[in-house]
Amino acid sequence: MSLSGLSDELAQVPTKKKEFLEQIERIVPWGRWIAMIKPCYYKGERGNKPYYLELMLRLYLLQNLYNLSDEAT
Repeated sequence: MSLSGLSDELAQVPTKKKEFLEQIERIVPWGRWIAMIKPCYYKGERGNKPYYLELMLRLYLLQNLYNLSDEAT
């Protein structure tokens, strides 16, 4: 077995992290959340550019799931 074949096999092995993220992807209606929040979200017309809304929602979800403070994420 070559090194590249081994790395391909390892890439296909499901991990707990990968399974968790896939499960969250199936459960959470990201499109609906974004559609609800987007009209109120800062558009960045002045000043610094805002972070992507979907990124902020995902961080917020992880903060709540793991009871993290803003500084911990």
